[in-house]
Amino acid sequence: MSRSSDILFMTEYIKNVLYFATVRQGKILKHTADTHYFSIDDELIYENYYSDFGPLNLGCVFKYCKLLNEKLKLYLNKQCIVQYTSIDPKKKANAAFLLGCYGVLYLSLQPKDALKPLLVHGQSYRPFQDATQGDSAYTISLLDCLQGFAKARDLRLFNFQDFNYVEYDRLDKIQGGDLNWILPGLGRTGSLIGSYLIKHYRMTAHEAIAWMRICRPGSVIGHQQNILMRSTLYNDHRATLLKDQRAALSHDQRRRHLDSAIVVKPQYSFRGPNAFNERPAPGNITKLSSTTFSTVPKSPTQPQQRRRLGRSPSPPIIRMMSEQSRATNTTPVEVYKTLDSKTNLRKELSRLKC
Repeated sequence: MSRSSDILFMTEYIKNVLYFATVRQGKILKHTADTHYFSIDDELIYENYYSDFGPLNLGCVFKYCKLLNEKLKLYLNKQCIVQYTSIDPKKKANAAFLLGCYGVLYLSLQPKDALKPLLVHGQSYRPFQDATQGDSAYTISLLDCLQGFAKARDLRLFNFQDFNYVEYDRLDKIQGGDLNWILPGLGRTGSLIGSYLIKHYRMTAHEAIAWMRICRPGSVIGHQQNILMRSTLYNDHRATLLKDQRAALSHDQRRRHLDSAIVVKPQYSFRGPNAFNERPAPGNITKLSSTTFSTVPKSPTQPQQRRRLGRSPSPPIIRMMSEQSRATNTTPVEVYKTLDSKTNLRKELSRLKC
């Protein structure tokens, strides 16, 4: 890529594709075989109220992005594209703002990453001020504008796919009328909108002011900016308190959950009536030795086992009767009668022998 001698500063924004340059005041660069130059300094102009000079409104951002996309499609792989601006700090800041918005919106860059290539070699950009006469102590930086633009993109507060530039441009002019019935100059509208953005969309005061000025240049002037700054501090303090409360509540819930999950089981033992209340002391536990197992008594016999279980062994006569009844298929009563008669017969025979 050939470089003109009128270029004072140049930086690469998209590798081997898009560049940003600063030239001497009033110089116009001509195209070459491998380079396409363009400038928006005289096409997209900020209409100031007093000493304000930017940032350019949402309609200008839309027109710039559309123009750059057309140039990239037309000259990609054919020529390098160079956007140049004059050394005028006001025009330079607006040109850098437009390129940063393109990086945030179409290259999916974070605000700091979109601004980083423009800050090489010690480059700096004049901060934007409010619409007051003379220099103002309330300013917003180029980074504030890109951060507010990125927040609005993430929150889908605008969409260039269905953006009606003609209607926006018509309503932006005084001849197009006004949709609000207000007393101009009081600053209530901008302050209330900014407070809403800070509270519900978690914007900082600088981000909210930047986004409002992108939508409607001249919004929020003077002490209104100080009010929004105090709103940001109040919301930050409130958010910190809520965060601490949520952390404490979460800690209590986890502790209660752990306490409910721990179940202490009793020491089950059936060796005494107070088995559940009495636990052996650590020093009273008898240790088992190798000779202990040799002295363990054998398992109890069946009658002893029955006595332990509360049952008495069956008498021999009953067992014999039961076995005989099972063998002869007779009732135990009949067996008993037969056995009793034989006993009486033996007694009678023994008497006869004597």
